[in-house]
Formats: sequence, C-alpha cells, structure tokens
Amino acid sequence: MFGTRGAWLTPLLIATGTTYFAVFESSVLAVAFKSYFGVLDIRWWYLIVIAAILPLTLGSVQTWLAKVNAVLLPIYVLGIAASVVVAAVRNHSGTEWLSFPGLNPGAPHAIPGWLEVFCLYMGVWLLMPVTVDFATLGRAKDLKFHQNVTFGWVFYTWLFLLNGSAGIFLVHTVLPGQAAAETGVVQALLGTLGGFGVILLVATQTRINTTNYYLASSNWRRFFSGALALKLPRVAWVGIVAAGVYLLMLTDVFSYLQRALLFQGVFLVGWVGVVITHFALSGADRKAGPEFRATRIGALTPGFGAWLLSAAVGIVLVAEPEAFPVLSPLAPLVTLATSVVSYALVFTLLPPGRKGAGVPDLRDEVDDVWAARVSCDSCHRSYVAVEMDFVEDGTKACCLSCADHRTKPAKSAAP
Repeated sequence: MFGTRGAWLTPLLIATGTTYFAVFESSVLAVAFKSYFGVLDIRWWYLIVIAAILPLTLGSVQTWLAKVNAVLLPIYVLGIAASVVVAAVRNHSGTEWLSFPGLNPGAPHAIPGWLEVFCLYMGVWLLMPVTVDFATLGRAKDLKFHQNVTFGWVFYTWLFLLNGSAGIFLVHTVLPGQAAAETGVVQALLGTLGGFGVILLVATQTRINTTNYYLASSNWRRFFSGALALKLPRVAWVGIVAAGVYLLMLTDVFSYLQRALLFQGVFLVGWVGVVITHFALSGADRKAGPEFRATRIGALTPGFGAWLLSAAVGIVLVAEPEAFPVLSPLAPLVTLATSVVSYALVFTLLPPGRKGAGVPDLRDEVDDVWAARVSCDSCHRSYVAVEMDFVEDGTKACCLSCADHRTKPAKSAAP
C-alpha cells in the first residue's frame, strides 16, 4: 500500500504514538501519588513511576503480558464498577452527566460536544496498526476469538462505550461544575475509593504502560534498524524510551494533550483510511494478504502519496483553528474522508503494480508457504517461504531483510 520505504513511517507512527501515551499514562499515575501522599516534588514521582515500570518491560512480552493482565484485569474491572457505584450512592447522581458540557464549559462550540469528543477519541485509533503487532503473537486456532473479543466488537464496546461513559460519569458526579480535565478521573477515583483508588490506578496504568513500553521500544528498534540500519537490542531501546518519557513528562503533558491527540489523530486516521480502502477494493489481498516483499513492490507507491495528502489536510485544519472554526475540530474526520477518496481514486486509476513479473516466485516452488523453511543465499539464515523470494536472476533465494538492503546484505553466517 505504501511501498518498502513509505511503509517505514508505520513503525515510526506507532513508536511516537506509544511513547507519547507512555508519557501521559505515567504522568497520570505520578499525579495520583502526589495527590494522595502529598509529599515529594512531582518530578520525583515521575522518576519513581518510570523506575517501577522498567523491570516489567525488559523481558519478552510473551513472558509477562499474559501474567500481568491475569492479575490486574480483574482488579481494574471490579475497581471501575465499585467507583461508579460509590459515586452514585454518595452524590445521588441523576441524568445530568449525560449532558456534561465537556472540556470548555461556557465556551462557544462550532460542533456538538459529542462529535468533538468522538474526533478526539480518533487519536486512540493507534490501536488499529498496533493490532497487527499483537496479532503476530496469536495462534491460528484462536482467530475467531481474537476477531470478536481481543481486537473486535467486545473490546471496542468496553473501551469506548462502557469505559468512556464511566469516566464521564465519575468526573461530572464527583467534581460537578468543573471543566473536564485529564486529571479529573484521578481526582474522582481518589475521592470515591481513597487508597483503593490508588490501587486501581496502579493496576490500570501498569496494564497500559507495560504495553506502551513494549510497543514503543520494539517499533523504535524496528524503524532505526530497518530504515537507518542502526541496530541496538530492545533492552537499549527500553532505556532510551524511559529517558525520553521522563524528559517529556517535565514539559507538563496535560497542557497540550488535546492538541497532540488531534495531530496524532490525523496521521492515524489517514493510515487507517488507506488500509481499509485497499482491502475493500482488493478482494485478492483481503483473502491472501497484500504483497510485502521488496522484490515485488516499489520503494514508494501512489498510496503513500494519498496518505501524505490526507495528513497534510488534517494538519492544516488543526494548526489553523481561527481560519477553519468548524472544520478544525473535525480534522480527523476530514482526514479520514480525504484518505478514503484519494486512495480509491489512486487504486482505480493507478492499480498497484508488481515488480519482477517475469521472475519466478519462490512461493510457487513449495507445497506450504507457511511451513516450508528456505535458507537465504545472502545471510544464510532460514525463514518461512512466505517471506522469501528469488532475486532478479531467478536462481538465488533472498529474505526480506536482504531484499530490502540489497546494497548491504547481512554479514552473519548463522544457520
């Protein structure tokens, strides 16, 4: 969809997005500790939060992710339910929270508040490219479960409808008359559950931040090793991410959160628009998956141009709210529409081509492309055949990495 070079913007997008979310989630927990204990400067709490999360993020994700979630998910679900019940009983809440004025009470709104919130939530569409990262860790026999629960309607119903509604209810019920703020839920949970609220926040932010650190470190590593040939172990990237998170936390992340979400959102929804449009228009790729081998596709594609065009439109709208008072808060939606329409035109007028049409395809030489393993003639490592292809002379097998860096083939001769 984007070409071998254009595709490197995807791990860059995931890396920057998850790093930013690590900054935000760590800041939330630090604010909770500062508010509850009332001691130490907030900068010390920033440092404590980062130091505490590092041991969980240094190992293999398969080792700790399931175990952490098994312990913390029940605490999170029960804690949210308890906080809603306590807030409702203590404050005799009615239905006023359904018409909560939102981020800026009393300020004129060019669009309905619910639509403004929906556009802000589009910044969380980072979960869509992230899904691909985690899907690689799944088992084929669990496909239907993951489609419906882990990455499907069950998850998104909980995330956007139930979880989002609980947050709005808590902020409005416990802090009536105050503008909605990113620290509002922290204050609401501490006000309803006290020390148990701290435990709930620790469970919530630990679950999220272990994921943020894993995705940030692995995608920074992927981007620099692939695009710039800078190879460092993931442990080193975890340390780099932790240092960057601490420095960014010192900038008062809450002061620019809404604007950052909008900027991030335009890049994300542009990516999503291109991807969903591609699969909608390409039945073959929807069934078998798109081509991803560097021997078969170009460095940049027209689809990459459609992505950049849609993102540019969104950035202009976000950056110029005075010039576009109605369209600026709708920037993610406008970006999505632009990416869908522009890629549909590109796909129709310039159908995705394939390099090496006259070169034999290595996949045709094996019975099962997902089971057969083939040795690369450049680096001498073995990979599943679906990731392999012949180079231009049609006689030597080449892996993804060597095909993408033909001028700098891998030196290792490990079997």
